[in-house]
Amino acid sequence: MALTKHYLKEYKRGIYSGLLLSGELKKHLLMIQEQAEERFDLLVQQMAEREAGRMVS
Repeated sequence: MALTKHYLKEYKRGIYSGLLLSGELKKHLLMIQEQAEERFDLLVQQMAEREAGRMVS
């Protein structure tokens, strides 16, 4: 979450300020974190499936 906050603060200042002022910053950061974790889990699952397929062949 800290990395996303830093990125917004450094490179997307307008978005960061808008989210901060509207009180939506934490909600936005948590949503991004959740999406990143879901994508990571999917990638790990796909890699495991591919590796299992190699072992069978």
